[in-house]
Amino acid sequence: MIGTPMKQLEIVAMLEHSLKSAKSRSWAEEVEENHCSTAQNHWKKFTEGKSLNFDAKLNFTEPLVRDGRKIAQIDLEEVKLKEASGKSTVICMVMGVMYQQLFLKGFIRRIWGHLGIMQIARMTKGLIMVKFNDEATRDEVLENGVIQFDRKPVIVRPWTSNLNAIKMVKSVPLWIRLHNLGLQYRGKKALSALKGSLL
Repeated sequence: MIGTPMKQLEIVAMLEHSLKSAKSRSWAEEVEENHCSTAQNHWKKFTEGKSLNFDAKLNFTEPLVRDGRKIAQIDLEEVKLKEASGKSTVICMVMGVMYQQLFLKGFIRRIWGHLGIMQIARMTKGLIMVKFNDEATRDEVLENGVIQFDRKPVIVRPWTSNLNAIKMVKSVPLWIRLHNLGLQYRGKKALSALKGSLL
């Protein structure tokens, strides 16, 4: 027996109290609750004053009507500004397959992130737009040659206002693995003959 009956009652009361508080909330629940409230606060600060629907910011512009046809009134200054901002932009396309945007964005940030990327956006038909800080950076990327993503060539072209994905590809570099090719066949003439038989 531990001490007096009064001491035993105090110990039992302390144990019951600790068991009740343990049942009401564990430390893991406290951490989870704290994490959730912190995440909610971050999200609230992030979304404050922002519209998640960009269409809501568009204004109605009355079209011109000529011969019963509606003609949009486009602000040419805005068009010129947007076109000028495209001069620091490249368009990328991975040959052969369509990848998830998340993987491509990560790849592009790993390859060119140190150069200063302003924006990466997915376009149609597997095209990815990468906007750099300036034209000089874009030119550096274009001059660096061919890059590969998952052993597939990535076609990189400067952005133009009349971009056509089909005309974008003029030539595709092709890598061929010749497994178990003997050293005697690795001369320039032998490799050229092998290449000629593949085309």
